Amino acid sequence: MPLSPWALAPTPTAPPGQSAGGVPVDVVVALIALAGVLVSAALGFWQWRRSQAAQRALEAERAERERDRLRYEDQLSRERALWDDSRQAAREVERVEEAALHEARRAAAKASDLRQSAEHYRTLLVEELRRLKILDMSKPLDLEALYVQLQVREEATRFASQEEMEALAQGTPERLLELSAKHAKDAQATAMRPEDAVRRFGRFVVLGDPGAGKTTMLRHLALRTARGEITPALTLPIYVELREFVDSGMGDVIAYAAHSCEHRYGFTGALDHLHEQLATGRAALLLDGLDEVLGGGSADEAERAYQLVAAEVDRIATRFPGAPIAVTCRRAGWRGGLRAFQVLDVLDFAWPQIVTFVENWFAADRTRAAGLKGALQANVRMSSLAANPLILSLVAIVYERDLELPERRAKLYDRCVEVLLKEWDSHRGIRRFGRFTTDRKRDLLEEIAWHFHGLGLRYYPERDLLAVIEDFLPTIDIEPAHAREILDEIAAQYGLLKIQATGWYGFLHLTLQEYFAAVSASERGPDAVAAVVAHRHDPWWEEVLLLLAGRAADASGLLLGVLGRDPTDLEPPAAGEPLAADDDILRQDLMLAARCLIGTPKVNLRWLRPAIIDATYDWMLSTPSESVAMDAARVLVSIGGRMLHDRLLDCLADREVAMLRRAWIADALGDSGSVRIAAALTGMLASWDLDRDEDDAYPATYMVRAIRRIGYAPAGDVLVGLLSGPRVDYNYNWSSTLAEAIATLAGASGAQRLLEVSDNVPEPTRYTRNDLIRGLKHSRDVATGERLLARIPSAPPEDVGAYVTAALGILGPAAARHVLDSLLKRSDTGWLEADPAALSAFTAKPSPDLVVPLTEAISDRRRAPELRWALVSVLEALPESVPTLLEIISRDAVDLWTRLCAATALGSLQHDAGRPALREALDELADGRLDGLWALGDYAIAPRIASAMVEIGDEALVQRKLVSMVQEVLSSASDRYDLDQFRLDTLLPALALTNLGRISKTVNDLIQAAVTADGILGTTWAEHIARADSVPVLLGMLRPETHDKVYAGHLLRIVARVVDDVQHVPQLLTLRQDPVHRGRVDDVFAALSRRCQVRIFEDGRVVEVRQPPA
Repeated sequence: MPLSPWALAPTPTAPPGQSAGGVPVDVVVALIALAGVLVSAALGFWQWRRSQAAQRALEAERAERERDRLRYEDQLSRERALWDDSRQAAREVERVEEAALHEARRAAAKASDLRQSAEHYRTLLVEELRRLKILDMSKPLDLEALYVQLQVREEATRFASQEEMEALAQGTPERLLELSAKHAKDAQATAMRPEDAVRRFGRFVVLGDPGAGKTTMLRHLALRTARGEITPALTLPIYVELREFVDSGMGDVIAYAAHSCEHRYGFTGALDHLHEQLATGRAALLLDGLDEVLGGGSADEAERAYQLVAAEVDRIATRFPGAPIAVTCRRAGWRGGLRAFQVLDVLDFAWPQIVTFVENWFAADRTRAAGLKGALQANVRMSSLAANPLILSLVAIVYERDLELPERRAKLYDRCVEVLLKEWDSHRGIRRFGRFTTDRKRDLLEEIAWHFHGLGLRYYPERDLLAVIEDFLPTIDIEPAHAREILDEIAAQYGLLKIQATGWYGFLHLTLQEYFAAVSASERGPDAVAAVVAHRHDPWWEEVLLLLAGRAADASGLLLGVLGRDPTDLEPPAAGEPLAADDDILRQDLMLAARCLIGTPKVNLRWLRPAIIDATYDWMLSTPSESVAMDAARVLVSIGGRMLHDRLLDCLADREVAMLRRAWIADALGDSGSVRIAAALTGMLASWDLDRDEDDAYPATYMVRAIRRIGYAPAGDVLVGLLSGPRVDYNYNWSSTLAEAIATLAGASGAQRLLEVSDNVPEPTRYTRNDLIRGLKHSRDVATGERLLARIPSAPPEDVGAYVTAALGILGPAAARHVLDSLLKRSDTGWLEADPAALSAFTAKPSPDLVVPLTEAISDRRRAPELRWALVSVLEALPESVPTLLEIISRDAVDLWTRLCAATALGSLQHDAGRPALREALDELADGRLDGLWALGDYAIAPRIASAMVEIGDEALVQRKLVSMVQEVLSSASDRYDLDQFRLDTLLPALALTNLGRISKTVNDLIQAAVTADGILGTTWAEHIARADSVPVLLGMLRPETHDKVYAGHLLRIVARVVDDVQHVPQLLTLRQDPVHRGRVDDVFAALSRRCQVRIFEDGRVVEVRQPPA
């Protein structure tokens, strides 16, 4: 605050108590105090005013600030609201995204769980389906180790005429078995694998007889589906036993399958997954046993169950059109009802499949495998019956339990019938609607068999069969009105009787009819037995008689009757008297009596059994007929017994016995399946000096074969030791036999030794080397197979075929593509000329993997024509090649040779798209423009074109052309040295493929010309085209004074193959008087008596065999 002006002026001095102005101090003080107060008041007022102004300003500022605050807060509130809204929106987006991510994670986890569950299901299903238990076996088998590929084909319902079926229903058992074999072979020609049916049809029904392998096939199909082996995308099998589905009471098959998956395999959530996989075609529905739903309390209930299941399968097929569906059903239980399903038949096993099955079954015991194969091969009835997989399984089980075959085949048949009538369904838990006990079923089947076998019928009209059933039913207190119901029950549920064609029935196999007829005769008593013995010369009754002998309480009377002796005369024949009272040239009564002993019947007449054996033994050594001697040796081996076998072994070792007889004995001993005999043969071989004594060398070849057939592995070292002898260098028949036995029995070391020896065989004996190499195809040593495969591209041409054969034999069809690739890498074709059969190994077990490389090779113009032509032979064994071949032949730019190759393969597969190319090639052949292929042996062009043209209906055309070409070759030659042998070697086999009955005179003229042109070689050509009406021509050329034994033997061998008229007997008996020809003539008599059902006697009698009703 500024000082007052007063404060700077000088202050006058005043008296005490008085100011300088004389004013009293108190007044001054008071005034000063008042002034101070006033000043203070003024200052205070000023300060107040100032404070008020400041306060007002502050309040105004505060108010402004408040307003600013309120404005800010308002703005902030709005911004916060916006922020909150945006945050909320962001949080919502985040929540949605998080929820979506969570759902994705959950779905992924669920999918992962489903995949894991599905994979777990597949693993468990595979393990379950792999375990195969047959009937009362103590432990299950491994399906994959045992399985043999079944074949199926499109069903062809037969509507046969009365005349056709009557012709098929009658004849000798041999003829009927031949017809069955031919039918089976024809069926195989159009067959396919089940997995091919999945690819081709998508949905199908497989029909088959009981035990035909339908369930096993479906189980194996499930295994392959689970592994993605049918198509890569198809990996989920849904396997359902329809009987269990019906028992569950559920109405939806897929829901039942899902329920089963969850409870049996822990596959939770399976239903949606199954639906999804079926909808996308990644799952296959495999439904087993449609016929098995026919069980139940009544026929009506069974029929309703069938129709409901069929409707459900149809519904699924409609809902999931892209899903493969396979259904199995017994043939007699098939009622139809599945729309848009292809119906297929499952085929019986062919012989190669039987062999594979036996080898798989006895994989750990090759001796037993060889023994069973030999036993089956030695008996045509058993091998034919074993074409049914169930019966073959029973045969294997019985054989495994040391019930020898075929000696005890009657007991085997008992077992088979018991299984088919009773156990097969009961072991699988199937309940059938039935009216009979098992015994009553057998009684009826025996009645049917006895009645129709007595009439000589294999098949019978339905009305006649119903009449037999109607006559039988009252004997067991059932009304005849039930005959139809009974027939349907037996045919549908047990398969022992089956529909053979519409309106015609027959037993599952002729052997079963013979078996039931034998049982019936045994139970009917002595009169029925005598009736059968009276028919002993009739082949139709032979098997019945043999089975009857095995069932007899005492077969003495039956055997005496067979020998033509009085059954009441129990004394042995006098010295010098033949055992058979009035036997024929072939000693058929004696041989039949010996065959009766094979079944080890009970013979109370003690002298009779040894007398029959001794007489048969003597006949084996004395008969001039090779075929009869071989038959006698086999019968003796089959009768068996240690003493008899030792007697035969002693005879084999006896160098005084004719070499051929010893060989036949050795060959027959191979049928025994006896390890003891194999050991004896091995010891005998080890002790012989085969390089010094030729008389031992020939029987030794058959001894080695016998050891191999028996499967005697301990012989391996001895056989390997025989490789060091010089005989291996020059005797390729011995070498091939020895090599096959070593490869089979001596393991990897034996295979290696064979390779070493083959590498050191001298060049001039290359055929021996090739046989040693080919023998390796029987080895199981994969390492050897791979070494052989590696040699193919660089091997000498003459060895290529042997390496191919051996490599494929060891490595199997799975390696076929690699073997073919190795072969096609070669730049030469000399191997074809050296070994025309080099490619035949590919056709033994054809692999579909070969279709692409083969069709590419035949279309490749850079390859030699002869190679492309030879490759066609493999394509002809592959029906899968048809679509590709059709595409090739339709191309405009394809060259003639490719077109011919494709046309020939198509023709052989019964497709006529290549007809123009084949006809053109036939013209080229006739004009000599295809001469380069005459010498190709198995691939020669004439037979191949002829075969293809016959298949497509051009038989008459090709026959005319071939006859003309043969005539030209024969007429143009000035002498035997001028003959074009290559042409005749191919043209005559080609001509034989046509129906020669239409040109019989021309055929006989050609035979006459061929034999006249070149004696022995001419008989080889004649053999291709000879027919029954050629016999006079052939016999007319038999002039002993001008022709040697070999020539005559060739002609008589041809006569034996075709003769069918007894009018030739007198001429043959005259020829038989010459000891040189006696054996061959007896071979002709053996064929003639069998073919014409006659007996031929030394005195010239020809007695016809008849078939009167029993």
